[in-house]
Amino acid sequence: MKEVEYEVINCKKCSLWKTRNKPLVGDGSVDAEILVIGESPGYNEDKVGKAFVGGAGN
Repeated sequence: MKEVEYEVINCKKCSLWKTRNKPLVGDGSVDAEILVIGESPGYNEDKVGKAFVGGAGN
């Protein structure tokens, strides 16, 4: 996961890197049996750096 995190944080393949605040890599156990994938991070996720915060987490 550290390699994936490095790739996400340093990615400049599109213009999103210019305006993002905290790249969102993921959260939780790498051994989990279930993986939840959401849409692209919104304002609150970008601000905090965690998935499903703000209205998306309710």
